[in-house]
Amino acid sequence: MSKEVYKIISIYDPDYGCEGVPEGEEPQCRVILQREDGSTFYHMEPDARLYEMGIEEGMYVTISTDDKLALYISPEAPHA
Repeated sequence: MSKEVYKIISIYDPDYGCEGVPEGEEPQCRVILQREDGSTFYHMEPDARLYEMGIEEGMYVTISTDDKLALYISPEAPHA
């Protein structure tokens, strides 16, 4: 069984208001993903992890078994 591949439509930085990030919590981004059939959903991912992995809008990703985004590496885009 192959993993489903998703296109990143947009990444929204969190808005924690004037209180800032709650103590002990890591800032999370809302990542809007598109399935092959065109439907969308969101996935929360730590902001630092997105930066470390170089994940940006327009890229293709999979979701690992531990619920983290992973880059999809392929010579062709799986869907438009």
